Amino acid sequence: MEYVGVFNQKAIKYFEENQFNHVTFENPDVAVESTVTTDKMTNKQKRKNFKAKLEFEKGLLVKCYQHYKKSPPALVIFEVLNTSWTVPFVKLGVPLLGISITLLTEFNLNLPSVHTNYVPSKKKNLKDSLFILKDWLIIYVFVHWKYKILNLLVLRWMFGFSKIPKINFKQFFRKNDFRLLWGDYPLNDFRISIPCILCCPQEFDFPHRKRSDEIFYAGSSILLNRKENVNFDWVKLDLNRKNIYVTLGFMPEYTDKKLRVNFFKFIIQAAMQL
Repeated sequence: MEYVGVFNQKAIKYFEENQFNHVTFENPDVAVESTVTTDKMTNKQKRKNFKAKLEFEKGLLVKCYQHYKKSPPALVIFEVLNTSWTVPFVKLGVPLLGISITLLTEFNLNLPSVHTNYVPSKKKNLKDSLFILKDWLIIYVFVHWKYKILNLLVLRWMFGFSKIPKINFKQFFRKNDFRLLWGDYPLNDFRISIPCILCCPQEFDFPHRKRSDEIFYAGSSILLNRKENVNFDWVKLDLNRKNIYVTLGFMPEYTDKKLRVNFFKFIIQAAMQL
């Protein structure tokens, strides 16, 4: 087993401490106008920066392809929001398996998007379908197209009416007989239809999910060798009462202690209303 990608020093240290094999490619950002912030760049610098990033991205895919050309892996497991990284392996004919840490969804009337707060009834009805459709349309019209139009205007302003350079990943996957799915993350506006592992128990998911034959649940996915400074005092839990389990996911890395404590307080206040 081998980890492949663009990793920071923290990730590399983790791989080395746990003796995991890894192949780390150069991060494109380090070589692209790193001394100038984007808002202070001239149009000429922005054009150069945009083209350089595309060239680096192409270069990374070529490096990955050349690295595995002589000895392709038997299987590639990838985070489904980073589909573009699978291009070299698709060219090599390697089977793909998706993995996700969230209960992500693709557009359908059975399952609400992760961006909505609407919870359908246990036996989904017409009202549920209409509300789900409404939330998907809001995402598509006001978020998805907002980014597309904004990016198009910015790039037209930078490049004029000349051809805007780009990498067409969608066209590549269509040519290789993959069915494209429109997902619920606007900045990653497509995924490919392949078997996918969800890192959570099936009980956490909605019962209306489509394509269940392509979805596999990996359970609670707890890191057993995780080292904590303080062991949790399990005696504090009263097993005769109902307990609420709240996970912050990746939030602790981006918020301070006060914000996290306040978040838990909001959860407790909301639960008290029930």
